[in-house]
Amino acid sequence: MGARRASALRKEAHLHGDARLEEACAYALTIKIFALKSLQSILREQPDKRPGLKALPSLTPAHENPRGAHYFADEKDHSTC
Repeated sequence: MGARRASALRKEAHLHGDARLEEACAYALTIKIFALKSLQSILREQPDKRPGLKALPSLTPAHENPRGAHYFADEKDHSTC
């Protein structure tokens, strides 16, 4: 199965050029896409070339755990029944 995927990647490089394949792969990695079909879609649709549509930043903000370790300490101290 790996040989088929490698062959498909070589075909895409032949069709689109090595530089374009590298760009598409870099874009796919930034949005955590690893499927060959998705990479082929990126090469075909060129979402990475559209103005203003670069990889989106993570929607999860960096923060400290607001509850802290004491909240998750021993559960028998936090009985709800």
